[in-house]
Amino acid sequence: MKDTILALISSRQHVSFTELTRAIDGFKGDLMMLLGHDRNIVLWPWCSNAGIDALVELLSAKRIHLHPASDFTYMIDGDYPALPRVNRPPKEGYKEPHWFPVCFCDYPHNPKPKKK
Repeated sequence: MKDTILALISSRQHVSFTELTRAIDGFKGDLMMLLGHDRNIVLWPWCSNAGIDALVELLSAKRIHLHPASDFTYMIDGDYPALPRVNRPPKEGYKEPHWFPVCFCDYPHNPKPKKK
């Protein structure tokens, strides 16, 4: 699965979880992929264990990278979790799950420099 995910991301760039779910057999499941150890920041609520393991391995090896995505990316793709969206998480963290929309690329995210 890992090689298939990497090939898809390398060929398309800005690949959403919806695209992974549709293109890769066995990716969809009933597990949540979380951001780090924060149990209330959800990257995607419908992953398989094999899908999560493959993404974590690729992310850890820096073969793929997370990029913030627009809600519209997922609206256009036709799949959108029924969770509140992450918006400036409080210092003490969220008390309930919130969705952080991301996509995957094979190059690092390089945000625009802030104006001083």
